[in-house]
Amino acid sequence: MRKRRGKGDRKAQEKRRRARRYKVKRTIYTYECIDGNFTFYPVAYCHRYGGVLTLGLMDTHRCRERQCFRLEEDIHFE
Repeated sequence: MRKRRGKGDRKAQEKRRRARRYKVKRTIYTYECIDGNFTFYPVAYCHRYGGVLTLGLMDTHRCRERQCFRLEEDIHFE
């Protein structure tokens, strides 16, 4: 019989998600992210990948740290 893995602290996980979600104002439209998902919370647009980035994708792809010249952060999404 297999041993079940723990799911972690769900309360802390939901708290992190809520904090991350509400840093950016929700838009009316959905935008396609660079990973194929859709989001109401875009932060930047990357011309290299051809899609928008959320806060989580900004941390994952490190475009800001690499100072990618194709990244536009000051776009007004509406």
